[in-house]
Amino acid sequence: MTSDARPVSQPLPAEPDPMEVPGRAIASALVLAVPALILMADVAWAYLRGWWPDTNLEPLGVDLLLLWIALIVLALVSTKGRQFLATHLPQIVLLVVSCGVGLFVAELALGRIQAISGDPYHGRRPGFEVIYHPRPDIMRGVGPEAHVHYNEWGVRGSNPPPRSAAYRILCIGGSSTACTYLDDEKTWPQVLGRVLDEVEPSQKHWVGNAGIPGFQAPQHLRFAEESPVMGEIDCLVVQAGINDFMACLAGPQPLPPTWTRLRLWQLARTGARRYSENSTLVEDTAGDVYRRRRELRAKADQSASLSDISGCLAEYADNLRALVAACQKRDVRVALATQPTLWQDNMADGERALLWFGQMPDGRYLSVEQLRRGMDRYNEVVRAVCRETGAELVAAGLAKQSTESDAAESQTP
Repeated sequence: MTSDARPVSQPLPAEPDPMEVPGRAIASALVLAVPALILMADVAWAYLRGWWPDTNLEPLGVDLLLLWIALIVLALVSTKGRQFLATHLPQIVLLVVSCGVGLFVAELALGRIQAISGDPYHGRRPGFEVIYHPRPDIMRGVGPEAHVHYNEWGVRGSNPPPRSAAYRILCIGGSSTACTYLDDEKTWPQVLGRVLDEVEPSQKHWVGNAGIPGFQAPQHLRFAEESPVMGEIDCLVVQAGINDFMACLAGPQPLPPTWTRLRLWQLARTGARRYSENSTLVEDTAGDVYRRRRELRAKADQSASLSDISGCLAEYADNLRALVAACQKRDVRVALATQPTLWQDNMADGERALLWFGQMPDGRYLSVEQLRRGMDRYNEVVRAVCRETGAELVAAGLAKQSTESDAAESQTP
């Protein structure tokens, strides 16, 4: 039995009326160009606000937008280009709409994936492990390897025992709490747990570490108000202040372009930071980031003038009061620790070479002496809030210079 069926060829797009070509071509060009022009306007507005990219990815994105617009212009000035744009107007509209819908779906999907498999707030991915190999010429006295483990809560340390078996303490703060380049057993939260067991042998103590480098009092407050971990602990120890001080010193940060907040872009940006040889934001396993940070301070001019930080201190006090209130509301004992640093008057040149904090908006760095005075004022806020709220105070001592404080410029009480 034979079939007379023949393949049906797809009809080619109908040739537009020559009189309609210019109008349809311009319409197609606008459909293609408007998204890029909107994004470029967003970039221009961000630059006018004082924003400046901190990776090579944003300039690459701007270059791609400019290239896209240039190709559209070239198509409009070319006879064949105009013909193509006029002929494919419906397909171009469909393409742009499809890309917009696809981006929207991808953002929703990525948000869901991050919620399921990403880091918990103020923690790391549960079960995450990493081994750091700090260079001895950068990190003094921390050992050739640092084994870092995060438990089922995404908190650094062992899994918590049952509530009836131990008194649960959680420490939060920035890099001086995280102790990134120290082995688990050498971090001050773990040392604290061992000391408490020795001082009070009748009571077992579990101490976890939820320190995140760069986090400030607002992030700690959000953790106290929202984290489900707060319902599982008996005491919260907070060591804050130094990152709040540095943020105040750097001044308000201009908002980046709106499109840089897309989850897809943030994912690409994280990768660009991680693998950039010049990054000063991501802590690599060898500690090279601190060498680059120190070089920036060493090359910059210094200022012996500390600006008015009274507004920042008032905001810091408000955040600490709210944090204490959040802990009290959830029946969690709270202790606030002052922040120790290496900063002292009359430091030797070798010690000063280890420092990297203190950048100001004009590119200069605040002098060591003024950094010390500013930090003292933040620590006094901690003491005042403890007196006012009844929170317990942990007074920190001077940082030892043979520890990770050489890198982080701070150490534990």
